[in-house]
Amino acid sequence: MLMAATSMTAQTKRVMTVIQKDGTQTEYKVKGVERVTFSDVELPSLRNQIAFDDDVQALDKATLFDGGETYRFSLYTAEADTANAVPTLCIVLPKDSMSQKMTLSEDNQAVTVYYKGQQVNLQGTLQVRFGRTGQVVVNLETETEAYNDLRCHYASTYSQVYEA
Repeated sequence: MLMAATSMTAQTKRVMTVIQKDGTQTEYKVKGVERVTFSDVELPSLRNQIAFDDDVQALDKATLFDGGETYRFSLYTAEADTANAVPTLCIVLPKDSMSQKMTLSEDNQAVTVYYKGQQVNLQGTLQVRFGRTGQVVVNLETETEAYNDLRCHYASTYSQVYEA
């Protein structure tokens, strides 16, 4: 009786396991990666500006449309400041939500946010209020579905617009 001997060599692969804040866990194959580092980066303070990740732009103009049950605030950068321009940021919210610090999520359908004309689903906080001196104050601290930071701070005058 002839017996064949086989050699078994253990196969290995290098993986990186990422555990999200919500507890979900994902493994990624990594080839040729020796080290991964993480650091906390301080985000710049915004003053009448909007930031999409590291792209910070000045906001030059805001308009308000009173839609009966809702307000629509449109904020424009200098580049978008034309008569037919798409607002850089547009927020549609119920009037009774004014001054409230709202948590935005897929579950919160009361507020709609558009960035450069596209509706975006955001996770984070939004507060829109009228200031004491007749200005509008917008504070937006959010993250998109693609994990991009979308932030805005605006505290200045606005023009009311009417639709014919």
